[in-house]
Amino acid sequence: DLVKNGFSPERVNQVVSEISLSMHDLCIGQMMDLRAAHMGMEKGNELLEELDHIAWFKTGKAIEVVLIGPAILTISSSSTVNTQSTELNKIRELGRLMGILFQMRDDLLDVEGENIGKPAALDIKNNTVTYVSILGVEGTRQRLKEFRQQTLKLIDECWPSGAETIKDVVNYIVDRKN
Repeated sequence: DLVKNGFSPERVNQVVSEISLSMHDLCIGQMMDLRAAHMGMEKGNELLEELDHIAWFKTGKAIEVVLIGPAILTISSSSTVNTQSTELNKIRELGRLMGILFQMRDDLLDVEGENIGKPAALDIKNNTVTYVSILGVEGTRQRLKEFRQQTLKLIDECWPSGAETIKDVVNYIVDRKN
């Protein structure tokens, strides 16, 4: 029990609220993904933004809640509300970026990877809109590289030292083979 371990009931309730909201958002993300699987390709940048939004809700929210819970519990009570909000928003952005990284890598693995738990090239066969179908393989690789750099920079802003494990997770997401 977190309260018995010295965390305030208010902070524990805030974490429970975050978990509940994240579960809701994950369901919304899955619904958006199913609805958008065959969006028209003519939307261009608007479609790319929609894919980012889906990746954030479908994957990034799961990552976000794992990061935000401990942050809420450990954020300094002497910090101003504005400072706390800024810190938490950076962590939320980190979850969003990591979700997008995961999905871009997943889309690349679908066309060039090994066994990823589903038949290879399934998205192509099903004519599913993906980062690769919009940006091409090289464009997706380039965007993945840019997002990795942006994500690692944000980690350094959030945790100037001692964040090697989360950096390892980001690098694993980007470099994974399946």
